[in-house]
Amino acid sequence: MKKVLLASTLVLAGMFISGASVETVSADGAIHYVAAGKSMNYKLASQSTKIDKGNTSPENTAAVVFYYAGVQNNQKYVAKLKNNTQNLTVNLLDINQTKSVGIKGKTPKNAKVLYQLKADGLGTAYYTIANNKFYVVNKHKQFNKKGVSFGKMVSLANKNNAGDVLTKLAGTVNVQDQRGANGNSAATNSNSNNATNGSNNANVNNGASQPANNQGTNANSSSESPQQKALDAMNADPNVDPDLKRRMNLPPDDPDYIPATHDPDSWR
Repeated sequence: MKKVLLASTLVLAGMFISGASVETVSADGAIHYVAAGKSMNYKLASQSTKIDKGNTSPENTAAVVFYYAGVQNNQKYVAKLKNNTQNLTVNLLDINQTKSVGIKGKTPKNAKVLYQLKADGLGTAYYTIANNKFYVVNKHKQFNKKGVSFGKMVSLANKNNAGDVLTKLAGTVNVQDQRGANGNSAATNSNSNNATNGSNNANVNNGASQPANNQGTNANSSSESPQQKALDAMNADPNVDPDLKRRMNLPPDDPDYIPATHDPDSWR
């Protein structure tokens, strides 16, 4: 009993050391860091419409992840989202650029794209997607060891009545694709399809709508295989069932994987 009391005393003492933080693990396996002596309120309204967990549009996904990352890392920008007038920019980076932006440690296996979420005057968050899980960069500048599902992030947002605020934020999303050795970027606004969802796909506009899959393939490349062309066309079709898209973009060895078909009528 004395050992338990001593351990508790040491933990409490550590919480109140200036600048210290306490690491806790939630039920969904995500790591949270609570600043010592601070209690932050992440509820954005007294009531709000609920975010649909099935709405995995790129814009909605970006807004939800930005909120989730802010809550997880105790960022002050979360409270400021209520009165935000800034656009949310999503920069698509090569996954090997982690060190250049200050991220340390291991990268989740099978991750292909590094996503930077940035709103001027508010804050910046980083994440990647691997095996249909989202890995947010924490306060230690490292990817969380355990990924979180999109549904779990939506549940947190809905619990804090963030639906209306995040829906408005989603309407401002624009994407800058900065992948590739040539450093060229292509931008699209929230009126075009773009990438941030669980399949790691990006549709960016550089004069025409071009889907880029999670292997970084150029959709207009003449070297594309017929299978890849079918996948690109499927990703660009807004009428394709979202779950079907997800399954077609899985690794081929995944039990849920379905190969893209060349028959457009079978997509719907």
